[in-house]
Amino acid sequence: MSGSIPSWLFNLPELAYLDLSFNQLQGVLPPHIELPSFVGPTTLNLASNQLQGSIPPLLESVEAIDFSGNNFTGYIPLELGIGKLKYLSLSGNKLHGQITASFCHSNNKLMLLDLSNNGLEGTVLTGLGNCSSLIFLNLGGNNFGGEIPDGFKGARVILTLQTIILMALSQDSL
Repeated sequence: MSGSIPSWLFNLPELAYLDLSFNQLQGVLPPHIELPSFVGPTTLNLASNQLQGSIPPLLESVEAIDFSGNNFTGYIPLELGIGKLKYLSLSGNKLHGQITASFCHSNNKLMLLDLSNNGLEGTVLTGLGNCSSLIFLNLGGNNFGGEIPDGFKGARVILTLQTIILMALSQDSL
């Protein structure tokens, strides 16, 4: 499949699962995407396409987002860490800036966060170690500097807290 994604597709009243991954879709996404939450989890998978522009700031009621392997640019929207989001993969894009602090709030439900292979920079936020539901974190292939926050140091801490099973920081300056 190729071409752009029609904006009306994101407004279908009973759409809860949309997987358009591994196509040749291009263009930009609308600024507001809402998938109705009814019985099952809501999923938006647009991985491995040729989409570009900014990540939409308003992704309401979406629990799983995979935008990996596209050409998204800009910053990670502050709103992404708020809400029902449990799975977020933005790997393999052209994002820059720092990790948003919204991923670290106390009501965060995030279980998987993959921000690898972008142009992110700064330091790894200390608050990420406080995400009690986080089980997978991949920050490799970015330009992070500084030290790994204390909450992440040593396998003993990781295994004892059972909050992070895998933490890949390969190819960073930590």
